[in-house]
Amino acid sequence: MFFINPTLALAVDWDGCSSDLERLKKISGEASDVAASASSASDDLASAREEHRYCRGSQGMFDLPGSDCSMERHSYEFALDDYEQALRVAESTLTSLAKARKAADWSCGLSDTPAGAALTDDDLVQKINAAGDAILDEAERMKVQRAELYKKILGEEYYLENKATLK
Repeated sequence: MFFINPTLALAVDWDGCSSDLERLKKISGEASDVAASASSASDDLASAREEHRYCRGSQGMFDLPGSDCSMERHSYEFALDDYEQALRVAESTLTSLAKARKAADWSCGLSDTPAGAALTDDDLVQKINAAGDAILDEAERMKVQRAELYKKILGEEYYLENKATLK
């Protein structure tokens, strides 16, 4: 059972609470759509990966002579790019959703810390530096993952010979 402190209930700006809950509802719907897009991109990536593996495993049977499954490789690369973009959009949308939830918690009296509580300049610099470091770490992790996927799908020898031309 949920109880609201009567003193707190008098202090709540119910118009603000309603507005923040509407915003949360809107962003929640967007997050649901974005998650569905990420799921679809993940399925497309898995399909493209399997098509490329199948082509590489049956060299000469289905691909054009000398094509080295390039059409399947390009399809896989496009699917990988689409999936990475879907992940970036999902992360951004989920961050917005978390911020909207914090704002609604505060404006509806469920939290005593405002969503946009004032930070000192040092706090802001520290948060910006930490976020920048996290972005750089994630970019490096994605580069390593992409290289590993290329090696796995294209083969170590092919990858080493062509890594300068691969994205």
